[in-house]
Amino acid sequence: MAGLEIPVRRMPFEVPAVASFHPLYIAGHAALSYQMTGLGLYVALLEPFIVKTGCVLDRVNDPDLKEAVDRFCRQEAQHYQQHERFNALIFGQNYPGLEARYEQLRADFDHFLREEDDRFRVGFVEGFEANTNQGALALMKAGGVKTPQDGQSPWPIVGVAHARRDRTSPCCV
Repeated sequence: MAGLEIPVRRMPFEVPAVASFHPLYIAGHAALSYQMTGLGLYVALLEPFIVKTGCVLDRVNDPDLKEAVDRFCRQEAQHYQQHERFNALIFGQNYPGLEARYEQLRADFDHFLREEDDRFRVGFVEGFEANTNQGALALMKAGGVKTPQDGQSPWPIVGVAHARRDRTSPCCV
């Protein structure tokens, strides 16, 4: 494949027990903790939507782009599983109304798959990926994400993984 290769990787993060998890997991950054939590809830539904949107692959004529889209979809199929594991911690906090809101979001994605055309779905994915790419890159540039070696939670690393991956995403390149 010409250009940058998109790795299809498994990202095994350790997930703490619900009882020992604190929702302000980015030390000193309550707002960022909640922002990343909201993003994690969202992408656990978005990433399977991305994979299902990849059904347009048969219409991609460029072999390099076709390979990139295929690898991107396969990576998303792996990646959302980590968000689901993390989201179990969030649901374990028993926030009132969260599950109902999450199910409404699930219904929205189901509606997009059932009722919207491929052009809408591909555009939706592109818009999201371009947005999160720029947000994650800005966060990294500002030094807003620390590593486990810095004594911080490993969960913000998921955002860094998005940014690094998105520099090679066929949606964003």
